[in-house]
Amino acid sequence: MIDAWWEATPLDGPELSFIKSARDLILKAGAFDSYATRTESGIGEGGNYTVTREDYDLVYYDSQGRHDLLTELRAAVAWCERELADIEARLPEPEFG
Repeated sequence: MIDAWWEATPLDGPELSFIKSARDLILKAGAFDSYATRTESGIGEGGNYTVTREDYDLVYYDSQGRHDLLTELRAAVAWCERELADIEARLPEPEFG
């Protein structure tokens, strides 16, 4: 079953490429060039200040440049879910007895 998965899985797909490169940077190089920021907009002053908007920016860098980290993470998790569901669907039914 695992051999069939390796044969059917493109190793150069964007999701698996992201997973492998992030793993290598974190575990092998000890670094993952990324950041997260939170910005806030509002109106008023002092006790009358009201937040009107909050934004978050999650970014990472690699040899290809700047990337949206949240988008890449979501795509990688969705890919893992699809692959695991496919593997699970191929498992034989458990025998209870």
